[in-house]
Order: sequence, then structure tokens, then C-alpha cells
Amino acid sequence: MKINFTLAFILLIAFFGVLRAQESFFVPTEEIEKKYAPYVMIGHQNLTVFEEFKKSDRPKYLKELWYYSQSFYIRRNVFEKGVEMNDAIICISRYENLRKEKEEAVVTIPGFKDVLVLLPTNKLIYKP
Repeated sequence: MKINFTLAFILLIAFFGVLRAQESFFVPTEEIEKKYAPYVMIGHQNLTVFEEFKKSDRPKYLKELWYYSQSFYIRRNVFEKGVEMNDAIICISRYENLRKEKEEAVVTIPGFKDVLVLLPTNKLIYKP
């Protein structure tokens, strides 16, 4: 009986640990928030509504911020000519229709020497 109680207690602690980890899965840096929060704000009516959303539904805010900042990456120097891509100017939702279900999608944007790589849909923790 004592072993079962101990095991149940450990499982309960682990369960709540997983729930807590899901709530705080992504801890953005100040730089990430500065770059990508404006894209999250687009989905909210105005700055006041956005600030209230950040405070009242922090887990959802973090998921949305993750989407706009982490659901893609830039593969550098794919082409010899072109401008280096600045990830802060990319509103990733613009390319959502190019995302694939189970494999990365490579997006070439004319004028850039880098390419945008979208994580597959099945790897996203948030979809708009």
C-alpha cells in the first residue's frame, strides 16, 4: 500500500509538472518580444486590447509569439547574390499557405540570398 501511495504521489507531481511546463513552454527574450510582438498585436484590435490580452491570457500570448518567432527559420547564403534576410521583417502568417503538413517548406523570396524555411504543420504548437 505504501509503495502504491508513493508511486501515485510521484505520478501526480510529474503530471502537474508537465502541465506547468506546457504553460511556460516558451520563455521569450526581450529581443524576441521586441521583434515579434507587433505581429501578435495585429490579431488584436488595438494596443489596449493587446496589453490586456498579454496579461489575462499569458499562455495563449506565448503560443502566438512562438508562432510568429519560432515556427520558421532562415537558411543563410543559399544564393550568391541578394540581400541578407532580416527575420524581424517577416510576418510568417503571410506564408502560411505554403506550409506543408509533415515536411519543411522552403520559401524563396526574390532579391534575398537567404531562404525562409517553414516548420511542418505537425510540429507547430500554435496555428493561427
